[in-house]
Amino acid sequence: MASGQEGWVRMQVDVERGGVPFNIRVVDSSPKGIFEEVAVASMKEFRFANKEMESCGMVFKYQLK
Repeated sequence: MASGQEGWVRMQVDVERGGVPFNIRVVDSSPKGIFEEVAVASMKEFRFANKEMESCGMVFKYQLK
């Protein structure tokens, strides 16, 4: 991985009533194989404020510094 490298990860996530994400799936990413692991780890720590959500899709953009 080079400094300044950028990329994104699109995930699909189910959300429990308490705002906790589960069943996290990587749908697509670019570049492949670089940011997926850290994106899923970050999502596991994320908490959603809208506790009425059942599922959502998100895109995370990353840049290495």
